[in-house]
Amino acid sequence: MAIADRIRIAIGATEVDRDGTVVSFSASFGLASTDASGHGLQRLCMDADAALYRAKHAGRNRVIADSENSPMVEA
Repeated sequence: MAIADRIRIAIGATEVDRDGTVVSFSASFGLASTDASGHGLQRLCMDADAALYRAKHAGRNRVIADSENSPMVEA
């Protein structure tokens, strides 16, 4: 969670100047772990994808782990 949040913050702090127009970015991350999802790659991807969609629906620019016990990190 902490690493994904640091990446999210770094992306948000990066601005691109394109022909005098400043463009900023945000990112949402969905995380899954083998502790909650097991070791099957398909299940890990499905759980991470579900967490990503929860992050986007919760307002974007945040990190959410697909586990009932995992804290949510918000912008």
